[in-house]
Amino acid sequence: MVPVVRAALVALLLCAPSAARAGLFIAKDVWMAMAFWTPEYRMAEAMYGVSPRLSVGVGALYLKSDDRVALRQQVDVGYLQANWLVHRVYRPDSVANFYVFGGAGASRGDFFDGSRSTWHGGLQADWESRRWYLNGNVHWWRSDAFSYRIDALTVGWAPYAADYEDWATWFLVRAERREDLTTGTEVFPTLRLFRRDWWFEIGRSNRGAWMFNVMHVF
Repeated sequence: MVPVVRAALVALLLCAPSAARAGLFIAKDVWMAMAFWTPEYRMAEAMYGVSPRLSVGVGALYLKSDDRVALRQQVDVGYLQANWLVHRVYRPDSVANFYVFGGAGASRGDFFDGSRSTWHGGLQADWESRRWYLNGNVHWWRSDAFSYRIDALTVGWAPYAADYEDWATWFLVRAERREDLTTGTEVFPTLRLFRRDWWFEIGRSNRGAWMFNVMHVF
């Protein structure tokens, strides 16, 4: 990555944490690799910025129902995905983004035979300044064997406004519901650290589940 592009990308990451966390905003000609892990929800993605508004890539997803759900289910999905920045609103000290994303792939599960064609779609809206952060998104995963919806809302606060060379620190609370996979809402208080082109998160939910997330742009 040329130095000018890298500097622009890092500056935007410092000002727009939620878009980068989701892997939706990727600067043109830049790659992003991300891995997200909880005991019941795991995802890995590699995305490439085709244009200032469009990124495309591949991903792998693992979903497992919790002990509170009567019909236990476990599914793995491999997929292709495209992310489109529909609209962006700039303010002197903040930015808001609106995205749509979707794709298709194949899934295998322990409650059906063989592999099934699977469709994925979703929406995201986020707003962020250098000290405050709000992100809401919804994902749909569907095949002829299952239909899942995952809703998440994250609120964050930074105790200081990080400069370019500093480690940025954020304290977050993420609330998540996974329809037909969990009962109620799982809440993850989370610590986020990032600097330059690396991004780390660690949290533990109200149900005792650990969450880890790592991202790298290059």
